[in-house]
Amino acid sequence: MKNLKVSAKLLVGFGIAVLFTLTVGIAGIYELGKSQKNFDYAVKYHGQPLMEGGSMLEGFHAIKAETRAAIIFSGDAEKVQAHEAAADEWCKNFEKAAAEYSPFIVRPDAKALFGETMDAYEKTYKPTVLKILDGAKKGTPAAELTAQMASAKPAGDLISQNLKKTMVMKADMLDKASDDNAAAYKYSLSVILAVIFAGAGISAFFGVYISKTISKPLNETVNMITEMGQGNLSMRLNLERGDEIGVMAKTMDTFASNLQIYVLDVMKQIAGGDLSAKIGAKGGKDEIAVALNGMLESLNTVIGTMKKISEGDLNVNIQPKSDKDEVSNALKKTVESLNSVVGVMKKISAGDLSADIEPKSEKDAISAALKTTVESLRELIINDGGSVLQAAANKDLSQRLKSSYKGEFAKMKDNINTVMQNLDAALSQVAETVAQVAGASGEISSGAQSLAEGSNEQASSLEEVSSSLEEMSSMTKQNADNSNQAMILASEASAAAKEGDVTISRMATT
Repeated sequence: MKNLKVSAKLLVGFGIAVLFTLTVGIAGIYELGKSQKNFDYAVKYHGQPLMEGGSMLEGFHAIKAETRAAIIFSGDAEKVQAHEAAADEWCKNFEKAAAEYSPFIVRPDAKALFGETMDAYEKTYKPTVLKILDGAKKGTPAAELTAQMASAKPAGDLISQNLKKTMVMKADMLDKASDDNAAAYKYSLSVILAVIFAGAGISAFFGVYISKTISKPLNETVNMITEMGQGNLSMRLNLERGDEIGVMAKTMDTFASNLQIYVLDVMKQIAGGDLSAKIGAKGGKDEIAVALNGMLESLNTVIGTMKKISEGDLNVNIQPKSDKDEVSNALKKTVESLNSVVGVMKKISAGDLSADIEPKSEKDAISAALKTTVESLRELIINDGGSVLQAAANKDLSQRLKSSYKGEFAKMKDNINTVMQNLDAALSQVAETVAQVAGASGEISSGAQSLAEGSNEQASSLEEVSSSLEEMSSMTKQNADNSNQAMILASEASAAAKEGDVTISRMATT
């Protein structure tokens, strides 16, 4: 049974079930046919003849009643004639029913009774009835007709009794046929039930047996596939069978061995970072080897691309094999994102901070960081720092950077604010020095005017020159001192102006 193919086993099981089903059906049909045949025989030979016997009995009593009525109306030709016609009709019905009843009387004793009945009717009772009817038409006295009727009474009683006896016999035979039919039904039912139970038992046995021969190895195969799905390739079925399940088991064992021998070894090499393995296909349909070689080729391509990217070379052309090639698609998107970042960085290095960067998702950390960098530079150089420098260019040194920065940007903010503060202080000092120089120049101018006025006074009054010579000498000395002080102040103003110019140049450079 092990070496039978699964289809043959199933056919055997279903064949047994069909065989017993046919057996039950044929037995049932045979027994039903037998019961129907017995029933038809009982109805035809016992049931229907009872109706004819009843018709004979009914006709006999009707003949008797019409004859008595004719006796009563003896001498009344019209009424007697009517009863005579009715009696004649009933005689015909009686004889017709007898003719139909006779063929179905099968028991010898019943046939004897029936023959005796018909002899009494034809030889005694009917002739007497016809004689009485004829006498009644002629007006024969009723007493004489009644005496004739009494002479026919023994024959009439015989006819009535014999008809009842034959009908009782028919009823007994009908009951017997019914009992036989019931017994046949019980027997048929017993036979059918026995065949059903036997068929059910045998079918169940073969069903369970065939189910075990199929389900047990299939369950073992399912367990092996489950173990293989969990990474265990050491399980083997080792089923010695000649059917399809045995072929499948051998195929599964070979498949697991192949996976364990070279696929698993190759996967271990890949897990160890060695992508140099090359799998030789066992045939044109060895899709596992083709798939592994394709995977190794794809991994080598990915690694080569990643090496170029790690060296800063983004000029790589990645062509996904299909829409489902997630590795190549992801690598292509990575290169595109890096090229986009490089493009933005080039713009920033060229002083272009107009790039508008939008992260592709919440996890796009590169775009988010680049966006933050550009926004920080834009705020530092254009918005916050630019406004301060623009104000400085317009000679307003009171503006300061106010936004918050981190790291080197915070230091740059502090340095710019310090430069602006120092420049503001230096220019304020220069302004103060210039004011002092202007004051000193006023004093020199005033002294020179006084000197001119003194000279005029000397010219007008030479006499006062000699007397005031000492006083003029002292004033001249004072003028010289004032001139020296003015020169010193002018030198200091010039130095302060140079220092301011240097500071402004540094600020502009910054």
